[in-house]
Amino acid sequence: MMPVLENFKNYTAGISLSQSLYTPVDITKTKPQYNNITYAGYLALSFYLFEWSQDELQEYRIDAGVVGAQGFSGPLQYNFHVLLSDPKLLQG
Repeated sequence: MMPVLENFKNYTAGISLSQSLYTPVDITKTKPQYNNITYAGYLALSFYLFEWSQDELQEYRIDAGVVGAQGFSGPLQYNFHVLLSDPKLLQG
């Protein structure tokens, strides 16, 4: 007996590396800007598995990440702006 097509499940797995950078609007101020976002960064490594059929989709994911200096956000953002060499980009 042949199984019904609707009962088959599909799988996709993967790994991703992501980084989020946050910068205040006015980067010339040296005191904390309490009405603005602060400098921050997040570096994450994710492992995921998608399972789907005609009727449903399920995602399984494990994320591991770091914040602060361990995420290399400061050097990455600085070198990105140096690479582009546009002072307007340094305004946040």
